[in-house]
Amino acid sequence: MLRLSWILFASMLLLANACHFERSKSLLYDVSFLADLPVELNECSGLAYHDGFIYAINDGNNAANIYVLDVIDFTLTNTIELSSISNRDWEALSFRDNRVYIGDIGNNAGKRMDLKLYSFNLNNPSSVESLPLNYADQISFSDTFHNYDCESIVLMGNMLFMFTKHTKDINETKMYQTRLTNGELSIVDKFAVPAVPTDAYYHKRSNEVFLLCNDDSLTPKESYVLVLAFDENFSVEIKHQLIISVDDDLEAICYIDDFGFVLASEKEDASGGKLYHLDIKGY
Repeated sequence: MLRLSWILFASMLLLANACHFERSKSLLYDVSFLADLPVELNECSGLAYHDGFIYAINDGNNAANIYVLDVIDFTLTNTIELSSISNRDWEALSFRDNRVYIGDIGNNAGKRMDLKLYSFNLNNPSSVESLPLNYADQISFSDTFHNYDCESIVLMGNMLFMFTKHTKDINETKMYQTRLTNGELSIVDKFAVPAVPTDAYYHKRSNEVFLLCNDDSLTPKESYVLVLAFDENFSVEIKHQLIISVDDDLEAICYIDDFGFVLASEKEDASGGKLYHLDIKGY
């Protein structure tokens, strides 16, 4: 019976990887190990790809640095030090053309009144702009269980979208939006999620968002990538749910043309963070 179960699992895995993922709402996807992250990235919380390099940030209470990785061997090639700002709780990283955006949006206790979106031109990192962010519907800043923590942002034109991770409604995420000139976050949709959203990537060509979700409460851990589509009112349709077969805390996602998705995990105990490759065809 045990051998039969193993054969069935292996067959499902091979079928999932052989087929284009659009053929199913939910598929099991394997990932391949790429590299150990450099020691400087001890708590990687965000990834972005731009002009031939991977950019990465650490979570809160680390240096206010952006680390630049080579895409051939994933070694550290440069460190951008942002001395004019601090890393209170950096959770997300994104690019729009040559402009870098950092989401200082971590809010585990729900008490923060200083959420920010930092941005700067890559050619001038000494000049950093700051956009204060606030949840329009947040009244209390003292609730132990709340819905105002977030690790995921995407940029679409002049709009910012954020996906919350909850301690109150644990099986749901709220999608907030604001203009890059405003900062007041209003809910545009909410939907069920299989685990906590930890990062997101907007694929402009397909006009889809890939929402990375991770459940570190299980053994082995479970991760998912939800493929989201939007209508003209930004209502969300979950087109596909990809189940990621890796026992690690996946915290960040980015996409490299003609290569696929790169996923990053945080450091765990004595072992450091890692990079993985998720090969989704058709993008």
